[in-house]
Amino acid sequence: MEVFLDSFECPKDYVYFQADEQLMEGIKNNDDYLILQKTNHPKFTLNEGDTILYSNGNDVVFCNKIYSISCIGTFKKYHVANMGEYQTNYPVYECQIIGKVVSIVDNNLWNVLSIKLWDISIHNLNAHALFINK
Repeated sequence: MEVFLDSFECPKDYVYFQADEQLMEGIKNNDDYLILQKTNHPKFTLNEGDTILYSNGNDVVFCNKIYSISCIGTFKKYHVANMGEYQTNYPVYECQIIGKVVSIVDNNLWNVLSIKLWDISIHNLNAHALFINK
């Protein structure tokens, strides 16, 4: 519910898309929908156990869990494990991260309809006034 309400305050910081096995590695079901909090969100933080979406720089997007975080000076390195808990041999740097997966939604008719309506409401309607009291 917190993500739902926050998406009306910061609509440009959330995005959803359907996982694609050809473009993303580490997704269990390639027809699930991912709701992503982008790195430009004002309260964006990453912790161990979070699932992130990142690019390796070769047009391949990965979706893996953070199992440890280390710092070299001011540079953070995120060590990831794929969704099957197999640890990878390379770190992920902040500049590679696209965002944090805040929800993975099953692909069924009700969920697809809900996601589409949510997307329309945060981008095209003034639903912000209905959900947020100031």
